[in-house]
Amino acid sequence: MNRKRFVNRGFTLVELLVVIAIIGTLVGLLLPAVQAAREAARRTSCGNNLKQLGQAMHNHLESKRYFPARYTMHANYSWMLLALPYLEEQRIYDQTDYALIPSMLSDIRLWWTSSPQGSQGTRYNALGCNTNGSTSNQNAIKRMRASVFICPSSPISSVTRNCTDSVTGHLDPSYSGVAGASDAAFRTVTPAAPDRCGGAVGTDDGTCTNGIFFGPTFRSTRPSDYTEVGRRPQQVADGLSKVIAIGEQSSFGWAPDGSGGVVQCRCRASGCFGWAHGGPGDGASRAANSTIVARPLGTLECSRPLIGSTRPNPVVSNLDVTAAFRSAHGTGAQFTWGDGSVSWIEEGIDFTLYQRLAIVDTATVKGYSR
Repeated sequence: MNRKRFVNRGFTLVELLVVIAIIGTLVGLLLPAVQAAREAARRTSCGNNLKQLGQAMHNHLESKRYFPARYTMHANYSWMLLALPYLEEQRIYDQTDYALIPSMLSDIRLWWTSSPQGSQGTRYNALGCNTNGSTSNQNAIKRMRASVFICPSSPISSVTRNCTDSVTGHLDPSYSGVAGASDAAFRTVTPAAPDRCGGAVGTDDGTCTNGIFFGPTFRSTRPSDYTEVGRRPQQVADGLSKVIAIGEQSSFGWAPDGSGGVVQCRCRASGCFGWAHGGPGDGASRAANSTIVARPLGTLECSRPLIGSTRPNPVVSNLDVTAAFRSAHGTGAQFTWGDGSVSWIEEGIDFTLYQRLAIVDTATVKGYSR
């Protein structure tokens, strides 16, 4: 009887190379799709952050009958601190000096170690540039790490150095409130009807009163009732769904380095102060964590970089309240609107229309379809 012999043979080198080539081709085809899916998920997460910030604005409105003020006069905190109780961060809020102070007349030792009647440079020594204020306050500011303030696609570190170059680890938000834009976008500016937001491009002067984030104003002149009031919905004459309130600053920009070159820069409204600082400070009308729309959407350039010998790229910060909104997700940016909704605006938007979207009372047909 004939017996057949079965010989086990392995792969030849050619066959192995063919298999490897096929696997490599499949990986090459699938990897971009996986990366695109991950970026789509990060973009969605970023949009959800903006949605939560918009919801916090409206929860504040339901509780107080006005939106958070752009900054607080006593202690100079930003609107982000006022939103904390509505972002499930009540514990951090309760530990800050702002929550412990009942009136503006009692705000001693929040930003300074000397008397509040000391020199202006001492009185307005911005939080994040020193270790003044109570221990509880400083610890709370440094511990705040709410992911709702950080875009997951942003290549920028989520913490910032302070103005004196020492690393403090203050959260550096990827988002900024909209302070407004020049009235020249919709009317003639005259001495009799001056511009409510006339800061030049590149300024650190945050004076602007025609956006959703403005103020504060005071409910009463009585010292016992210095309640700081933000924008009320009835003041948004163009309608909450027609005015942008919060936008992205999630990608790097660049700034002149003072010697004919450029330096990579955060180019954010938070400047070197981090999430807590609101302004004004150092005797000027600076306001952090809110942006004047004076540059086209997506502009990478900003001004007033803070460049020091111990501040290597890419941690350079800036003092420029007109640093543009821009996104790590593409050519445009996501925005929260006054009604709490979120949508994407492309970079190609007409600049005048874009500025009008930042103003609450243009009384014009803005003609923008989301």
